[in-house]
Amino acid sequence: MRINHIIAASALAFSLLSSCNNSEKKGETENKTGGMFDSNDQKLSKANELIQFNNTLVKIDNRHYNDMNAFTETFDALEKHIKTKLENPAAISIPPIRRLNSLSIDKIEDLKYPEGTKDFKPLLDQMDESYKALLTISKDMESYKSAEDWKEDKGAKLKIFKEQAESEIKKNREASVKVFDQLKPLIDAAEEVTLANNPLKNQYIRSENILNIALENTKQLFDTKDIAKVKPEFAKNYQEIEKLLNENKADKISDQYRSKAGSFERFNDAVNDYLGKMRILQRNLDEGTEFEETNLSAFEQATDQVLHSYNNFVD
Repeated sequence: MRINHIIAASALAFSLLSSCNNSEKKGETENKTGGMFDSNDQKLSKANELIQFNNTLVKIDNRHYNDMNAFTETFDALEKHIKTKLENPAAISIPPIRRLNSLSIDKIEDLKYPEGTKDFKPLLDQMDESYKALLTISKDMESYKSAEDWKEDKGAKLKIFKEQAESEIKKNREASVKVFDQLKPLIDAAEEVTLANNPLKNQYIRSENILNIALENTKQLFDTKDIAKVKPEFAKNYQEIEKLLNENKADKISDQYRSKAGSFERFNDAVNDYLGKMRILQRNLDEGTEFEETNLSAFEQATDQVLHSYNNFVD
């Protein structure tokens, strides 16, 4: 848990998972799902449009999230560099060189809104505007660093950069949470359509259950101030994830879907690694000792890898 970061671990957007498309389904699908879906062909077409919309948003939001993490890491490094040089101008200190850029194939302004999603546009505009504002802050911070303006104001402008960044990050994350919370019922209905008669339905659903438990488990750990209270739930989550993982391993994907078999195996490997990181933290919980920073970081990274590998599997 990087205590100096602008984004606390409890604020991370752990709900960003891709939804299952219809690429493995063969033949016609008979569905009884109502709502915004009507005839079978229209149901499937609209469902796939919604899922593609969701998955594109996931990619965009993951980029926002990763770039915000990169910004906070750069900010921390620059703050440390400036403090070091102000205290001792002769000290050897290398300033951070990373700066955010907006290069990406998927952009919010290019989104095509399927039926039933137009109401999300104000929130998505908020995400887009706050992200672009953070890019501007990053650019200004780069100029501040490269011109060494901090020598004149003794690093005072860092406080302004931090306040501005915190505000934009908060706007972005709040909009993201609302979008995905409100989008979820539509995506759940769409998945019922696309997964009917899908040969990988069990693997998809079980893997999503694993992911949901893992994400909530990680969030609970970082959210809880009294770590002792999380101990029973942490152990319970481990058992549930392990059980589902074993079922996944036993539920092989046939060679007919070879590309999916590989991504399914990589997802299972990521979950297995996540459980290993859980065991390390469980020892601290059992012994009543403090978590080591490196172990918390490794646990957080393992969570990200589970999410990433799941998205690759279902996309």
